[in-house]
Amino acid sequence: MSNKSISILFIATVVVQILSAILFSMFSDGFYSLSDGQLFKCGDLVSSGGDDEVIMLVFAGLVFPALFRIFRMKRKASGAEAFIFIGIMGASIWIALQSSDCGEFATTMIGNRDPFLLVFFVSGLLSVLTMVKLAVRP
Repeated sequence: MSNKSISILFIATVVVQILSAILFSMFSDGFYSLSDGQLFKCGDLVSSGGDDEVIMLVFAGLVFPALFRIFRMKRKASGAEAFIFIGIMGASIWIALQSSDCGEFATTMIGNRDPFLLVFFVSGLLSVLTMVKLAVRP
């Protein structure tokens, strides 16, 4: 595969990841958690957890690596470009996990079978793999 093809795949996976995060925030039931082996919706809590889905919007920051990749589409990814992407991705994941009052990603994605989080997770893995492929390509 050429750098251009892999770049297009990278951009597509990042766009899908951003869109799925936005769609999750807008249309999902929100995050769920487990208590005594039972799923419960965090939005039903009175004092916290009701706005956990908004934290998914932090992943909109991934638009910057995608835009940068558009301008460098035919080239191999530099170490700095890969570092910036991984840094933004890692910071976004850390912020999302630290900011959640109640919600659990895995519980919501698997236990509640949330399609937006499932697409988000798969596209996130693919975006990381394609960036690694672009960065280590000869």
